[in-house]
Amino acid sequence: MKKWGTAQPILFKDTELQMVRLRSHGTFSVRVIEPTVFLNRMVGTQGMYTADQIQDYLRSILTARLVDVFGGVVKSVFDMPSQYDEISVALKARARADFEAAGLELVDFLIEAITPPEEVGQMIDHRSGLEAVGDLDKFLKFEMAKGMGGTSGAGNIGTMMG
Repeated sequence: MKKWGTAQPILFKDTELQMVRLRSHGTFSVRVIEPTVFLNRMVGTQGMYTADQIQDYLRSILTARLVDVFGGVVKSVFDMPSQYDEISVALKARARADFEAAGLELVDFLIEAITPPEEVGQMIDHRSGLEAVGDLDKFLKFEMAKGMGGTSGAGNIGTMMG
């Protein structure tokens, strides 16, 4: 298994957040199915001689196809974690022709994470916290009452309000 990851964030049009930059990483494995085609394509056409050069080339294919798959499969960042398998299957199908043209088969493709920038992640955490609270008006009144009850010198909330 080899690691892959997006070198640069991918711009994703999200149905809820509008535009979001995403990074992703995971693992993949390939098998040479046509050695002659593989050698002609990688060494002859692409001029690649090392395993690192070939892996970088394959990662670039995966990243390019991931951009296509994001737009077709996923609607929102909030849905992504539950769709890793679906995204993986779609990407594997989308990249099949690219790999076959190089004499390869993409055997496995796994997504370990798809992440937004840190500041977007913080906004998502904040939003989920608000969703967990439920009725914000009741929550704020409750918090205010708790704060007033804890002040020293006041016997009750009515005294403080007066």
